[in-house]
Amino acid sequence: MKKYEVTQPCLNLYILAGQSNMDGEGSVEDLPPYLNRVFENAWIYNPNRRDDQQPVDDRGFWERLRPGHGAGFRTDGSRNYYSERFGPELSFTSKLLEKKPEEKILIYKYAKGGSSIHPDVTTGWGCWDPNYHHGNGINQWTYFQYHLHRALETAEKKFGRTEPAGIAWHQGESDASQTRTIAEAYGENLSKVLNSIRKEVGYSVLPIAVGQISDSMMGRGKRKQTYPFGDVVKSAQRQFVEQDKHAALVKAPENHGFIDAWHYDSQTYIDLGIRFADAIKDLRRSLHEHQYSNH
Repeated sequence: MKKYEVTQPCLNLYILAGQSNMDGEGSVEDLPPYLNRVFENAWIYNPNRRDDQQPVDDRGFWERLRPGHGAGFRTDGSRNYYSERFGPELSFTSKLLEKKPEEKILIYKYAKGGSSIHPDVTTGWGCWDPNYHHGNGINQWTYFQYHLHRALETAEKKFGRTEPAGIAWHQGESDASQTRTIAEAYGENLSKVLNSIRKEVGYSVLPIAVGQISDSMMGRGKRKQTYPFGDVVKSAQRQFVEQDKHAALVKAPENHGFIDAWHYDSQTYIDLGIRFADAIKDLRRSLHEHQYSNH
């Protein structure tokens, strides 16, 4: 597969990926005016989601970012059908453009609700394992990988050269919900997925912001942990960023809200988007300073 050079001036492309809290359950009607708009200098490529084992759906195209790219969004390949939901993408983009509103940026988003990394999770929502061998071998990694390359290739045709600039990843709830064995494998599995993304774009030090999962303590409507092995997964997420100097941990604000046992409220998605953007900006700044000091 084609590898993408990142050393020449070009548009920055950010990858947003994971499961439902990256897809987003925020209500569009809750958005403040500065986010409830069409972003003239930001474009998003957001393809349809597929369950594992299904053929790749090749529909997806670049369009200016606007609300409605959360849960329930779909596309027919030439027209997008927006939902009433949003994820971190709006405040993420707004924060990135805060000091450079004239800058143009690109967002590639693929997040599948309920998806795990471990292939033995039994929910049936999908698996991100790059070495997946179940059934016909087609899974969430297959779809993500296909559309990542399609997004990059079509971006170059539409906008000119693009530079992968960072990954925002929010996932792990499903891996924390099953068994201790699955949760204890999360650290290795997380590293495999995120470093596989870096490999796909040919950029081994691509900055990564990892969203730490949090528990509503409302599992199935009762006052108990939603994710029985959440602490195991959170520990693995912390260890990943501690061992990778080009990664950072992003936490939701203290006492943030939920709309149900699993999904954040609207304000939390806004806060997370800002924190993802700040983390990636800091990582990029440190990387550039390091590169500059070595020349």
